[in-house]
Amino acid sequence: MSFHDATGGHLEEHPNNQGQSQQRATAEERVDQLTQDVSGMREDIARLMRIMESKFSSQQPRNENTHQHVAHDDQLQYQAPPPPPPPEGDSAQILSFLRTIRDHLRPRVSFFETDTQQIIWISQHFGYGPSTQRKSTAPSPAENWYTSLITDNAQRHGSFNPYGNLDGIPFTIPALLSVEAFLEALISVFGDRFMKENAKRALSACKQGNSTIGEYNSRFSSLVYLVEEVEEARIKQYVSGLNPWIISQAMSKEWRNANTLDARMELATEAAAQLDLLSLLPTDPSSQS
Repeated sequence: MSFHDATGGHLEEHPNNQGQSQQRATAEERVDQLTQDVSGMREDIARLMRIMESKFSSQQPRNENTHQHVAHDDQLQYQAPPPPPPPEGDSAQILSFLRTIRDHLRPRVSFFETDTQQIIWISQHFGYGPSTQRKSTAPSPAENWYTSLITDNAQRHGSFNPYGNLDGIPFTIPALLSVEAFLEALISVFGDRFMKENAKRALSACKQGNSTIGEYNSRFSSLVYLVEEVEEARIKQYVSGLNPWIISQAMSKEWRNANTLDARMELATEAAAQLDLLSLLPTDPSSQS
Protein backbone atom coordinates (compact mmCIF):
# COMPACT_ATOMS: atom_id res chain seq x y z
CA MET A 1 0.00 0.00 0.00
CA SER A 2 1.44 3.49 -0.91
CA PHE A 3 0.51 7.16 -0.37
CA HIS A 4 1.48 10.46 -2.11
CA ASP A 5 2.82 13.53 -0.24
CA ALA A 6 1.76 17.11 -0.92
CA THR A 7 4.68 17.74 -3.30
CA GLY A 8 3.66 14.84 -5.45
CA GLY A 9 6.54 12.73 -4.34
CA HIS A 10 5.97 9.06 -3.71
CA LEU A 11 6.42 7.95 -0.10
CA GLU A 12 6.59 4.36 1.04
CA GLU A 13 4.43 3.56 4.10
CA HIS A 14 6.28 2.43 7.20
CA PRO A 15 5.80 -1.31 7.92
CA ASN A 16 4.35 -0.61 11.39
CA ASN A 17 1.81 1.76 9.95
CA GLN A 18 0.89 -0.84 7.33
CA GLY A 19 0.16 -3.47 10.02
CA GLN A 20 -1.98 -1.07 12.00
CA SER A 21 -3.99 -0.25 8.90
CA GLN A 22 -4.66 -3.92 8.25
CA GLN A 23 -5.78 -4.48 11.86
CA ARG A 24 -8.05 -1.47 11.67
CA ALA A 25 -9.60 -2.74 8.41
CA THR A 26 -10.14 -6.21 9.90
CA ALA A 27 -11.84 -4.71 12.97
CA GLU A 28 -14.13 -2.66 10.78
CA GLU A 29 -15.09 -5.76 8.80
CA ARG A 30 -15.91 -7.60 12.04
CA VAL A 31 -18.05 -4.71 13.24
CA ASP A 32 -19.90 -4.69 9.93
CA GLN A 33 -20.44 -8.46 10.16
CA LEU A 34 -21.70 -8.22 13.76
CA THR A 35 -24.03 -5.41 12.75
CA GLN A 36 -25.45 -7.58 9.98
CA ASP A 37 -25.78 -10.55 12.35
CA VAL A 38 -27.61 -8.47 14.96
CA SER A 39 -29.91 -7.07 12.29
CA GLY A 40 -30.68 -10.58 11.06
CA MET A 41 -31.37 -11.76 14.61
CA ARG A 42 -33.76 -8.87 15.10
CA GLU A 43 -35.64 -9.86 11.95
CA ASP A 44 -35.76 -13.49 13.10
CA ILE A 45 -37.07 -12.45 16.53
CA ALA A 46 -39.70 -10.21 14.93
CA ARG A 47 -40.77 -13.05 12.64
CA LEU A 48 -40.96 -15.43 15.61
CA MET A 49 -43.07 -12.94 17.57
CA ARG A 50 -45.50 -12.63 14.66
CA ILE A 51 -45.83 -16.41 14.48
CA MET A 52 -46.44 -16.64 18.24
CA GLU A 53 -49.02 -13.85 18.12
CA SER A 54 -50.80 -15.56 15.24
CA LYS A 55 -50.82 -18.89 17.08
CA PHE A 56 -52.02 -17.26 20.29
CA SER A 57 -54.89 -15.50 18.51
CA SER A 58 -55.94 -18.79 16.90
CA GLN A 59 -56.36 -20.29 20.38
CA GLN A 60 -58.83 -17.64 21.52
CA PRO A 61 -62.47 -18.65 22.37
CA ARG A 62 -63.67 -18.04 18.82
CA ASN A 63 -61.92 -21.26 17.83
CA GLU A 64 -62.63 -23.08 21.06
CA ASN A 65 -64.92 -25.52 19.29
CA THR A 66 -62.08 -26.63 17.06
CA HIS A 67 -59.97 -27.70 20.02
CA GLN A 68 -62.92 -29.24 21.74
CA HIS A 69 -63.66 -31.19 18.59
CA VAL A 70 -60.13 -32.60 18.53
CA ALA A 71 -60.40 -33.60 22.17
CA HIS A 72 -63.78 -35.09 21.44
CA ASP A 73 -62.36 -37.18 18.59
CA ASP A 74 -59.81 -38.61 21.02
CA GLN A 75 -62.56 -39.31 23.49
CA LEU A 76 -64.63 -41.07 20.86
CA GLN A 77 -61.64 -43.11 19.81
CA TYR A 78 -61.06 -44.56 23.26
CA GLN A 79 -64.65 -44.77 24.44
CA ALA A 80 -66.43 -48.09 24.04
CA PRO A 81 -69.08 -47.74 21.31
CA PRO A 82 -72.77 -48.09 22.14
CA PRO A 83 -74.41 -51.46 21.48
CA PRO A 84 -75.31 -51.98 17.81
CA PRO A 85 -78.83 -52.27 16.41
CA PRO A 86 -80.16 -55.82 16.60
CA PRO A 87 -79.11 -58.06 13.71
CA GLU A 88 -82.05 -60.38 14.39
CA GLY A 89 -84.75 -58.03 15.61
CA ASP A 90 -84.16 -57.77 19.35
CA SER A 91 -86.26 -54.72 20.26
CA ALA A 92 -84.70 -54.49 23.73
CA GLN A 93 -81.27 -54.09 22.12
CA ILE A 94 -82.32 -51.31 19.78
CA LEU A 95 -83.97 -49.47 22.67
CA SER A 96 -80.68 -49.71 24.56
CA PHE A 97 -78.81 -48.50 21.47
CA LEU A 98 -81.07 -45.47 21.02
CA ARG A 99 -80.87 -44.54 24.68
CA THR A 100 -77.07 -44.80 24.71
CA ILE A 101 -76.71 -42.80 21.48
CA ARG A 102 -78.99 -40.00 22.68
CA ASP A 103 -77.41 -39.86 26.14
CA HIS A 104 -73.95 -39.69 24.54
CA LEU A 105 -74.80 -36.99 22.01
CA ARG A 106 -76.89 -34.72 24.24
CA PRO A 107 -73.99 -33.05 26.12
CA ARG A 108 -71.71 -33.15 23.06
CA VAL A 109 -73.87 -31.58 20.35
CA SER A 110 -71.52 -28.58 20.15
CA PHE A 111 -68.67 -30.90 19.10
CA PHE A 112 -70.46 -31.56 15.79
CA GLU A 113 -70.85 -28.73 13.31
CA THR A 114 -73.78 -30.31 11.44
CA ASP A 115 -76.40 -33.04 11.77
CA THR A 116 -74.60 -34.82 8.93
CA GLN A 117 -71.53 -35.31 11.14
CA GLN A 118 -73.71 -36.74 13.91
CA ILE A 119 -75.44 -39.13 11.49
CA ILE A 120 -72.12 -40.38 10.13
CA TRP A 121 -70.83 -40.86 13.70
CA ILE A 122 -73.94 -42.88 14.62
CA SER A 123 -73.58 -45.03 11.49
CA GLN A 124 -70.02 -45.89 12.50
CA HIS A 125 -71.47 -47.71 15.52
CA PHE A 126 -73.70 -49.97 13.45
CA GLY A 127 -72.80 -53.62 13.25
CA TYR A 128 -72.61 -56.65 15.47
CA GLY A 129 -71.72 -56.40 19.14
CA PRO A 130 -68.39 -57.85 20.29
CA SER A 131 -70.20 -60.70 22.07
CA THR A 132 -72.18 -61.64 18.98
CA GLN A 133 -70.94 -64.70 17.13
CA ARG A 134 -70.77 -63.68 13.51
CA LYS A 135 -71.24 -66.47 11.03
CA SER A 136 -69.69 -64.50 8.18
CA THR A 137 -67.90 -61.26 7.40
CA ALA A 138 -71.00 -59.84 5.72
CA PRO A 139 -72.19 -56.42 6.94
CA SER A 140 -74.95 -56.32 9.52
CA PRO A 141 -78.51 -55.46 8.43
CA ALA A 142 -78.11 -51.99 9.94
CA GLU A 143 -74.92 -51.38 7.95
CA ASN A 144 -76.64 -52.52 4.76
CA TRP A 145 -79.59 -50.25 5.53
CA TYR A 146 -77.33 -47.21 5.98
CA THR A 147 -75.47 -48.05 2.77
CA SER A 148 -78.78 -48.15 0.91
CA LEU A 149 -79.64 -44.68 2.27
CA ILE A 150 -76.40 -42.99 1.21
CA THR A 151 -76.53 -44.81 -2.13
CA ASP A 152 -80.03 -43.51 -2.78
CA ASN A 153 -78.90 -40.04 -1.70
CA ALA A 154 -75.91 -40.14 -4.08
CA GLN A 155 -78.00 -41.33 -7.03
CA ARG A 156 -80.36 -38.39 -6.59
CA HIS A 157 -77.39 -36.07 -7.04
CA GLY A 158 -76.69 -37.47 -10.50
CA SER A 159 -73.62 -39.53 -11.34
CA PHE A 160 -73.04 -42.38 -8.92
CA ASN A 161 -69.73 -44.02 -8.05
CA PRO A 162 -70.13 -46.93 -5.60
CA TYR A 163 -66.47 -46.56 -4.63
CA GLY A 164 -66.71 -42.82 -4.04
CA ASN A 165 -67.06 -40.96 -0.76
CA LEU A 166 -70.82 -41.35 -0.37
CA ASP A 167 -70.72 -39.81 3.11
CA GLY A 168 -69.23 -36.66 1.58
CA ILE A 169 -72.20 -35.98 -0.70
CA PRO A 170 -74.69 -33.50 0.83
CA PHE A 171 -77.54 -35.36 2.53
CA THR A 172 -80.87 -34.39 0.93
CA ILE A 173 -83.20 -37.39 1.30
CA PRO A 174 -85.71 -37.14 4.20
CA ALA A 175 -84.14 -39.84 6.38
CA LEU A 176 -80.78 -38.02 6.34
CA LEU A 177 -81.93 -34.43 6.88
CA SER A 178 -81.61 -34.51 10.68
CA VAL A 179 -80.50 -36.79 13.49
CA GLU A 180 -84.05 -37.34 14.73
CA ALA A 181 -85.29 -38.12 11.21
CA PHE A 182 -82.44 -40.62 10.87
CA LEU A 183 -83.26 -42.32 14.19
CA GLU A 184 -86.97 -42.40 13.36
CA ALA A 185 -86.15 -44.13 10.08
CA LEU A 186 -83.97 -46.58 11.99
CA ILE A 187 -86.86 -47.33 14.37
CA SER A 188 -89.33 -47.80 11.53
CA VAL A 189 -87.09 -50.45 9.99
CA PHE A 190 -85.59 -52.21 13.00
CA GLY A 191 -87.84 -51.26 15.91
CA ASP A 192 -91.57 -51.07 15.35
CA ARG A 193 -91.83 -54.24 13.32
CA PHE A 194 -90.14 -56.33 15.97
CA MET A 195 -91.92 -54.58 18.83
CA LYS A 196 -95.25 -55.51 17.24
CA GLU A 197 -94.14 -59.09 16.76
CA ASN A 198 -93.03 -59.25 20.38
CA ALA A 199 -96.33 -57.68 21.45
CA LYS A 200 -98.24 -60.30 19.46
CA ARG A 201 -96.34 -63.09 21.19
CA ALA A 202 -96.84 -61.46 24.58
CA LEU A 203 -100.55 -61.02 23.85
CA SER A 204 -100.92 -64.70 23.01
CA ALA A 205 -99.29 -65.57 26.33
CA CYS A 206 -101.37 -63.05 28.32
CA LYS A 207 -103.64 -64.94 30.72
CA GLN A 208 -105.47 -63.81 33.83
CA GLY A 209 -104.16 -66.58 36.06
CA ASN A 210 -103.91 -65.43 39.66
CA SER A 211 -104.17 -61.72 38.84
CA THR A 212 -107.30 -59.65 39.46
CA ILE A 213 -109.62 -58.75 36.61
CA GLY A 214 -108.38 -55.16 36.80
CA GLU A 215 -104.74 -56.23 36.48
CA TYR A 216 -105.57 -58.54 33.58
CA ASN A 217 -107.55 -55.85 31.75
CA SER A 218 -104.71 -53.34 32.18
CA ARG A 219 -102.03 -55.76 30.98
CA PHE A 220 -104.11 -56.91 28.02
CA SER A 221 -104.95 -53.33 26.98
CA SER A 222 -101.27 -52.31 27.02
CA LEU A 223 -100.50 -55.06 24.51
CA VAL A 224 -103.54 -55.39 22.30
CA TYR A 225 -103.29 -51.95 20.69
CA LEU A 226 -99.72 -52.64 19.60
CA VAL A 227 -101.07 -55.45 17.44
CA GLU A 228 -102.98 -54.73 14.27
CA GLU A 229 -106.03 -56.93 14.74
CA VAL A 230 -109.73 -56.52 14.01
CA GLU A 231 -112.03 -56.04 16.99
CA GLU A 232 -113.44 -59.55 16.75
CA ALA A 233 -109.96 -61.07 17.01
CA ARG A 234 -109.15 -58.86 20.01
CA ILE A 235 -112.31 -59.98 21.81
CA LYS A 236 -111.57 -63.64 21.10
CA GLN A 237 -108.02 -63.26 22.43
CA TYR A 238 -109.29 -61.47 25.55
CA VAL A 239 -111.91 -64.09 26.38
CA SER A 240 -109.40 -66.91 25.88
CA GLY A 241 -107.27 -65.43 28.66
CA LEU A 242 -110.09 -64.99 31.19
CA ASN A 243 -110.53 -67.41 34.06
CA PRO A 244 -113.36 -69.87 33.20
CA TRP A 245 -115.47 -69.03 36.28
CA ILE A 246 -115.63 -65.37 35.26
CA ILE A 247 -116.82 -66.35 31.78
CA SER A 248 -119.41 -68.63 33.37
CA GLN A 249 -120.63 -65.85 35.65
CA ALA A 250 -120.72 -63.30 32.82
CA MET A 251 -122.41 -65.57 30.31
CA SER A 252 -125.67 -63.98 29.27
CA LYS A 253 -127.43 -62.58 26.24
CA GLU A 254 -125.77 -59.23 26.88
CA TRP A 255 -122.34 -60.91 26.98
CA ARG A 256 -122.95 -62.70 23.70
CA ASN A 257 -124.15 -59.52 22.00
CA ALA A 258 -121.25 -57.36 23.18
CA ASN A 259 -119.26 -56.63 20.02
CA THR A 260 -116.51 -54.37 21.38
CA LEU A 261 -113.56 -55.15 23.59
CA ASP A 262 -114.46 -52.40 26.04
CA ALA A 263 -117.96 -53.84 26.49
CA ARG A 264 -116.60 -57.33 27.16
CA MET A 265 -114.08 -55.95 29.66
CA GLU A 266 -116.84 -54.09 31.49
CA LEU A 267 -119.06 -57.17 31.69
CA ALA A 268 -116.13 -59.32 32.85
CA THR A 269 -115.36 -56.77 35.56
CA GLU A 270 -118.99 -56.89 36.77
CA ALA A 271 -118.92 -60.70 36.79
CA ALA A 272 -115.70 -60.72 38.82
CA ALA A 273 -117.25 -58.30 41.33
CA GLN A 274 -120.29 -60.56 41.65
CA LEU A 275 -118.07 -63.56 42.34
CA ASP A 276 -116.22 -61.59 45.00
CA LEU A 277 -119.52 -60.78 46.71
CA LEU A 278 -120.69 -64.39 46.49
CA SER A 279 -117.47 -65.55 48.12
CA LEU A 280 -118.33 -63.42 51.16
CA LEU A 281 -121.69 -65.10 51.75
CA PRO A 282 -121.80 -67.66 54.56
CA THR A 283 -121.80 -71.26 53.53
CA ASP A 284 -125.15 -73.06 53.81
CA PRO A 285 -124.66 -75.83 56.43
CA SER A 286 -127.30 -78.01 54.78
CA SER A 287 -125.27 -78.07 51.60
CA GLN A 288 -122.37 -79.67 53.45
CA SER A 289 -124.46 -82.61 54.85
